[in-house]
Amino acid sequence: MRTTEISKKFIFSAAAFFAGLGMGSVIHADAVQASRNTSNPVAAQSSTVRQSQAAVPLGQHQSAKASGQTTQPVAAKSVSRVPVQQAATNTASGDTQIQISGADFNKYMHVNGSASYNSANDTVTLTPDQDQQAGHAAINVQIDMDRDFSVKAHVFLGNNPSNKGGADGIAVGFHPGSVNEVGQPGNAFGLGGIAHAFGFKMDTFYNSEGPSSSENANADPQQFSGSGDAFGGFIYSDANGAVSTYDPSNNSASPALIPSPNGQWAWLTMKYDGTTHVMTVNYQEGNYNHTWTMDVSQWITSRYMAFVVSSSTGSYKNLQQMNFFNITAWVPNSQLSQYKETVQVKYVNELTGQEIAPVQTINTYDGAQYTTTQQTIPHYTYDKLGTGSAPAAGMCTGAGMVVTYDYMPNAEHAVVNYVDGQTGKTVTSATVNGHYDETVTYNPQETEQGLEKQGYVIGTSTLPANDQITFSQDGTVPTYTVTLHHRLTTDTVSDNPDNVAGLSKTVTETINYRYGSATGAVAAPTKTQRVTFTRTATKDQVTGQVTYGAWSPAATESLPAVPTPPITGYTPDISQVAAQTVTPTTADTTTTVVYTPNPEKATVTYVDTTTGKPLRVVSVTGKYGETVPYDSGAIVKQLENEGYTYQSTTIPAAGIPLTTDGKTVNYVVDMGHLVTNGYNHE
Repeated sequence: MRTTEISKKFIFSAAAFFAGLGMGSVIHADAVQASRNTSNPVAAQSSTVRQSQAAVPLGQHQSAKASGQTTQPVAAKSVSRVPVQQAATNTASGDTQIQISGADFNKYMHVNGSASYNSANDTVTLTPDQDQQAGHAAINVQIDMDRDFSVKAHVFLGNNPSNKGGADGIAVGFHPGSVNEVGQPGNAFGLGGIAHAFGFKMDTFYNSEGPSSSENANADPQQFSGSGDAFGGFIYSDANGAVSTYDPSNNSASPALIPSPNGQWAWLTMKYDGTTHVMTVNYQEGNYNHTWTMDVSQWITSRYMAFVVSSSTGSYKNLQQMNFFNITAWVPNSQLSQYKETVQVKYVNELTGQEIAPVQTINTYDGAQYTTTQQTIPHYTYDKLGTGSAPAAGMCTGAGMVVTYDYMPNAEHAVVNYVDGQTGKTVTSATVNGHYDETVTYNPQETEQGLEKQGYVIGTSTLPANDQITFSQDGTVPTYTVTLHHRLTTDTVSDNPDNVAGLSKTVTETINYRYGSATGAVAAPTKTQRVTFTRTATKDQVTGQVTYGAWSPAATESLPAVPTPPITGYTPDISQVAAQTVTPTTADTTTTVVYTPNPEKATVTYVDTTTGKPLRVVSVTGKYGETVPYDSGAIVKQLENEGYTYQSTTIPAAGIPLTTDGKTVNYVVDMGHLVTNGYNHE
């Protein structure tokens, strides 16, 4: 609020405003620390400040309501946050670096007057679009002016320039007083009445008048008196708290025009070098981009100063806002008692969740930067931050922060050797993987099933009970031995799963009966005698070697004698096949009994049928079973010549069969007397 802006209908005094805040008319610093400079260049400069031009007519800066204007609030633009370089914490100087952004606003800052904070969009509204408003936001603790400081924020100066009823602007200020101290508003921008304050303002209303009891500020530089002008520049207060615009001639610190309020958001960036005390301010809106640079050493009268952002309206008004995207500052630890916190650092076995080193506790402050470190822990190797862990370094965000370093125990392995108990050779080995201080249950099933398929029987083992291997010696490979035996199976004739040959041996005696020769016709059925010997076999299922047992029955066995069967008309060459003693190694024998047909005889008698007397007797010889062809014709012819005549015969037409085995068969040819004309030729 400025004295020239007071309408007749509404008189607004700074005293009344601050009384409403419960702070009295003007609240000065509780205690100002000793000045760094014995002389006060600020006071010396106050005489050079240009005085205001012709006074603005009464009522020119008045409420928009009176003129019938309405203005809607403008929402903050959605922009990405700008990362700020983090620094170490809790240094020997007794300072801690804090970073304020987003949800940290309510933790580290407060608002007064018409100011309010909306956490949903991270926006401070310093003044609503209403007349006679004054609001400010301040950090709850002082900041160290010997340390770097930065602000990056979006600012909204409103919708209307001053020639359309808009006012007054926003300032960022520093003063050596209490953080709760609030100076006069209006052209004093919240610093009026506070000695040795300074800052930077974005002024949207030209003020032509000098200090008053409610607004201890000198007139604005005349070059910004144009209709609707807005400008930015450094401001400072003298020992009496009178605020002036710093107005050197044509250098980087000179005030400069900025875009008038037009409903657009702008970027404000302030960087302060704690070593050189140079403050750089950059203002960007659309194509507009301007930077101010100032060595503010002459205005720093205390190492620790309060930080404030302020704004006000009079009869002219604007919605004036700021997005606090990032404030980074160093603050004294002595003022952070209400923010004391601890960050615990735990070192954990990732596999078991057990802590493997003492817990470390870092004493820090809420909002302060902290740094933790990994440890070199024997038998373990760092892997990653644990699930749910706080960052290894960053800003403390309140109670209960725990940084968890997950360590993997070193990889270990054991060897299980499977050794052939007969040969002493290692058949196969199994590797058991684990980690240091881990107990792993070895599962031998797959390995041992494979060995059993090869014919082994699992024997004794040096493995621990229940096959549980504990890796307690980092880098040492424990070795265990499982002794293997060969599986032996016994095979018999009736149960021979291995199909072993040679479990039985049969010795066979074969007797053939043939007529006439060994290849002759079968004279009688073949006779066979057998003796079967059996034995067991033991097979080594690993090597395949077979070991045989003794033969059964006894090692020798007898085959009885076999009489040759008689055949009528034949005489065998062997009357019987003799008995014999056989062994499992005796070869099979074959004997052929040959039957020779016996000699046989038959007679043919030519008989005189009249007298019954034999006329001729002929002997016919041969072998049993033969049929001897016989032709009686020649003898019949002789007898016919002798006066006989053929009558009949008993001789078969096919011949004389010799089948009577030693008996002579007589065949007869009957011859009668030949009679012709009554004459008997006999």
